[in-house]
Formats: sequence, C-alpha cells, structure tokens
Amino acid sequence: HYMDPHTEYEAPDPYYGMWSAVDGSDVQGVDEVVGHFNDDPSRASEADIERLIGLYDEEVLYWDVQFGALLQGLEELGLTDSTMVVLVGDHGEAFGEHDNFLHSHLYQENIRVPFVIGGPGVEPIRVSDYVHHVDIAPTVAALAGIEPSAQWIGRDRRPLMSGETFEREPLLTGVQVQHAVLGTDDMMYARYRTTGETTLFNLADDPGETTNLAEEHPLQAEELEALLDQLIADAQAYGETIR
Repeated sequence: HYMDPHTEYEAPDPYYGMWSAVDGSDVQGVDEVVGHFNDDPSRASEADIERLIGLYDEEVLYWDVQFGALLQGLEELGLTDSTMVVLVGDHGEAFGEHDNFLHSHLYQENIRVPFVIGGPGVEPIRVSDYVHHVDIAPTVAALAGIEPSAQWIGRDRRPLMSGETFEREPLLTGVQVQHAVLGTDDMMYARYRTTGETTLFNLADDPGETTNLAEEHPLQAEELEALLDQLIADAQAYGETIR
C-alpha cells in the first residue's frame, strides 16, 4: 500500500518543484490547508489549484518511479514470468471539482479508479466497463488457478479481459455515512447523510456530473434510493458473517 500520492503533497527531491512552481501561489498540500478549502472552496484561487495539482502530480511521478523499481527488482530476481502484478487505486482525489478537495465525496473524480492486471497469460486490453473492488480477489484467484472462497461476494471478471461482455449489475460505493449506487443504466445516485443532499446523474450523457437530476426524475431517484438501502443492508449482513 503506497501512501504517495496522499497529503501531505510533498514529493522528495528531485521531483518536488517540477510542476508546482506556480506564479501567484505558495499554498502547501497539507490537510489543514487543503481541508479548509472544503469549508469555503472560493478561498482556493486558480493558481492555488494549479499548484496543488502540480504537487500531486509530482507525488504521482515519485510513486511511478518507485513502482518501476519494484518491477525492475522482480525482473532482476528472475520472477517476472511467475509473478502476477495487480495494481488498483482505493480512491481518487479532487481539486475543486464539485467544490470538493481531497476525497470525501462520491463523485467520479473520487470513486472511479484504475484496476490493472499484468503477468503470465495476461494479454494487453483496455476495458471501459465498471467492476467492484470485491471482484479483484475472485479474478486474481481464477487467473492463478485457485478456487474462490465461498465467502467472497465478488465475481470473476476474466471474460472482460478477452473482450467479452457481461450482464451489468448495480455497484455500491461509500465512505462513512455517504453512499452511492450505480444502476445498470448508468444512473448514479448518491446520498449524503451529513448534509441531507441527494444527487442523481446520468453518467452516459453527463460523465462530469454537472446536472443533478434528482428533482427532475423523483421516481427514478426513489427506486435507486431503495436499491441503495438494500445493497447497504446486504453489505452489512455480509460483514457480520465474516467477523
């Protein structure tokens, strides 16, 4: 679990300063500064946001080099042909999108993350469809020839890796008291318990989530609200069974 990039956004030399030297801003990428922008996003100037993105990108580059060193080590040890490498993000990061910073909301910039598999028998292909984090274990187990655990609720997504499609199913995501569900028709419904806000976006037509359709389509919002409650209850019940 690499902790770069995370706040504090401050990559070590020689990466620090490569892209973050911005005229008009010396903002620091620390929680107490970036977090305060969530309280009043208007405090963050365009120069501040440009600098924060630069600081973050420097951390990404630093991580990239370290990950490259890991792969180089596998090669030097002669393990490349017998090692599967699985790379997945746990969350994204916001820089003013939807008046949001860090990763406390459930917009696409925070919840749509990369999932990359490489290794013996894995042919290069780019897949655009959505999957769950819980799909990682059964997919990797299947690639390794291991029987999946009966307790796992994820699905083996190997068919996607050969260009096949599968029947879509709702996806649940959440953090603390905020949850969202992505329906099979690309409608994303989110509920924020702390503010009482609900959002409904059509990701097919509006991938940037700029138009909240919750009031315009109340019946669809209600249906996804009920589905969200059911998925949360199922997840909580599953959690109880594996404790």
